[in-house]
Amino acid sequence: MLYENKIGIRTGPFVAYNSTHHSATDNGTPSYYNGDTKSYSGGVGLDFVYFPVKKLGLMARLGDISYSHQKMDGYQRGTTNGFNVSFINAVNFSVNYVF
Repeated sequence: MLYENKIGIRTGPFVAYNSTHHSATDNGTPSYYNGDTKSYSGGVGLDFVYFPVKKLGLMARLGDISYSHQKMDGYQRGTTNGFNVSFINAVNFSVNYVF
C-alpha cells in the first residue's frame, strides 16, 4: 500500500541461496580443511519503500520472520537449522525496478 504511489510499507515473501567453497593451505600445499557450505533461507519481510520516480524504488528492510538451513561438508561436517524473528536489528537497503 503506497501513499500517493510514492511511499509506504510492504510485506512479502523472500528466498535466498548461498554456496561457498572454503579451503586452507599450509606452506602452499592443499590442506584437509577444504569444504563446501550451502545455505537456504526463506521467510516474510516487512519493508519501507519509497519511489522517487515511477518504476525505480528504494527499500529498507524493517524486520522479518525467516527460516534457514545450512549444510557444511568437508573437514567440519554438519547441518544447522534456524528460525528468526527480527525487527530493525540491522537496516538493509536495496534498489528495486518495477516492470
